[in-house]
Amino acid sequence: MHYISIRKIALFLIIVCSNNLAYSQKDFKDYVINNITPLDLSDDADFNSFDNLGNAIGDSKIVMLGEQDHGDGSTFLVKAKLIKYLHEKKGFDVLAFESDFYSLNKAWSLVTAGQISLDSAILTSIYPVWTNCQQCDKVFKYVKTELNNKNPLILTGFDNQLVFKNVFKNLKTDIIGYLDTSDISFINSNYYKNNFSTDVDSLLKIFRFNKENKNSKIKFLNFFNDTLSTILFQLDSIKNYNMCYYKVIKNLISFSTELKYIYEGNQLMSDSIRDKQMAENLLWLAKYKYPEKKIIVWAANSHIIKNRFPDFNAKNKTSYSMGNIFTGFKEFSEKTYIIGFTGYSGSYGRATTEKVYKIPSPKSKSIEAWLHENNNSTCFIDFKKFTSLHPQFGEPFWMNGSNWQSYKSNWERAFDGIIYIDEILPCVKSKN
Repeated sequence: MHYISIRKIALFLIIVCSNNLAYSQKDFKDYVINNITPLDLSDDADFNSFDNLGNAIGDSKIVMLGEQDHGDGSTFLVKAKLIKYLHEKKGFDVLAFESDFYSLNKAWSLVTAGQISLDSAILTSIYPVWTNCQQCDKVFKYVKTELNNKNPLILTGFDNQLVFKNVFKNLKTDIIGYLDTSDISFINSNYYKNNFSTDVDSLLKIFRFNKENKNSKIKFLNFFNDTLSTILFQLDSIKNYNMCYYKVIKNLISFSTELKYIYEGNQLMSDSIRDKQMAENLLWLAKYKYPEKKIIVWAANSHIIKNRFPDFNAKNKTSYSMGNIFTGFKEFSEKTYIIGFTGYSGSYGRATTEKVYKIPSPKSKSIEAWLHENNNSTCFIDFKKFTSLHPQFGEPFWMNGSNWQSYKSNWERAFDGIIYIDEILPCVKSKN
């Protein structure tokens, strides 16, 4: 009797679980189809079509806007309208680009001091994949329009990578100038007096990646990382150090470490180092530089995603994304809303190259296929609302995660929402 009861209970549980699983699969697709928010991108349209998106964002302090590739021209047009909405209707006053932390923060300070033009700051501090793309022109023109208003749209950067040649000279001068005024013992060493400046030059040259003399470069990077770590250790022991330049030195360490792993052939670890530093930079911007302001983040899907791996339960993960790390910070875990971008068809191509690539056809049972079949052009889907209604949902589904690669995964846990664009057009080179 006891054995039969256990069998009946087990059978009952299997049936219940199977029914729940089937319901969950159907429920998610039904939710997507029945909760589409079309977005009106026309220049003369008001922001009414963005109300549902605004409600989904709620009182978030950070909103991250992704892109499959840095050549998704159509995505940039959507971002332009969305940024305007977030600034004017939701009180977001900072636009943080996936661009150099040091140069863009310094450039903005020079703009506000009247020492350089905004155009100069943009062209010398934001990566050319965006500044050379015509579809991004609306964003930069809007920033320029808002510059002298009561609440300008502030530009900042959170990437650790150094791209612009003119940055190198300024960075060296600024770091040495800062250290010379510090009270750390390192500046009294013979090495600092005789070799440090030359080694900074060597470090900046190595940042222009090539595989020649790989082993000697790895050796130098290890040595100079130790040197920079010594500087940070000594700065930690004194009070009133300049936190911004402290962060700049940390960015140098992370970038050189990132480069070392590339030389060693470990791309996953290199990606993790970069994303970790980007998350820490964004944390500093949100907590210390702009503690009273809301921040819009402009970056790739692969950086803002809450987990870089298609299998969210995979063991032995060795690479983590900025979004994953940043939402792990307690003070921002519930104050961040992450929007991924995807599309059904078209092509993409960066403004820095002549190459244009066709977007691979989505899987027949993908979220892109569901939205395309329902004749959607550009629309928003709130995943966060769904997960709050169905916290036990765990069925993977097909979607383009990043780089126009489709994976079957729990994407409702990777992004808080998505913006779908039916046809993607590549970047058109800007005339500036």
